[in-house]
Formats: sequence, C-alpha cells, structure tokens
Amino acid sequence: MKPGPAHAPSTKFPEDVLPLQTVVGTQGRLVVHLSDCMGNKCIEGGAHLEVSVNTNGAPKAALTCKCDDQQDGTFLVTWSSEVSHKLHARAQDPQHACAHHDAPPLPHR
Repeated sequence: MKPGPAHAPSTKFPEDVLPLQTVVGTQGRLVVHLSDCMGNKCIEGGAHLEVSVNTNGAPKAALTCKCDDQQDGTFLVTWSSEVSHKLHARAQDPQHACAHHDAPPLPHR
C-alpha cells in the first residue's frame, strides 16, 4: 500500500534534533520526513508542502534558509545566521500549518 499525499498536521519534526541549535556563522541542517494524513511516512517527492526555519520576528536578513525536496518523502532544510536569535521551524501546506517548533537563541562562537 502506498502512502497518501504529504499532510502538514501529520508531519513531525525529529525529536532527536530538537531544539534546533547551531552556532552563529555555521550551517544548521534538518531532515524532515513527511507523513500522510494517517501518519504513514511518505516515500515520494513533489509534495505541496513547505518546511521553513525563520527568526520569529527578527530581521529576515539575519537568517538564510533553504529547503530542498529530496524526492524520497523527505525535505532537507539548511540555514545559517550571523546573529543570535530564537529559531522557529514550520511545516505547512496550502490548507494547514501545524507542525512547528520554537528553538532557543543561537549561541555565539
């Protein structure tokens, strides 16, 4: 049986990498395995889902973030920052925005 399409409310961030932490000036990395509405892990790419990391209110120039569909049911999210701030990760699709995590401020080197 093949899993259904990716569903943001059923997609969870991996507990072993939370809270999101990186050192200022280095690159953070998060692999998110998408799930369908029943919680089954997706096995294909092309999901209409966006996974992002942002500063939750800090200037956008303070953070660069990239999200790549790995075409296997996962997204690779990378980010870097030159200032310390709290990170906020979110998975959303056009109808839902549910999987999210707030992280503590980034430590300085």
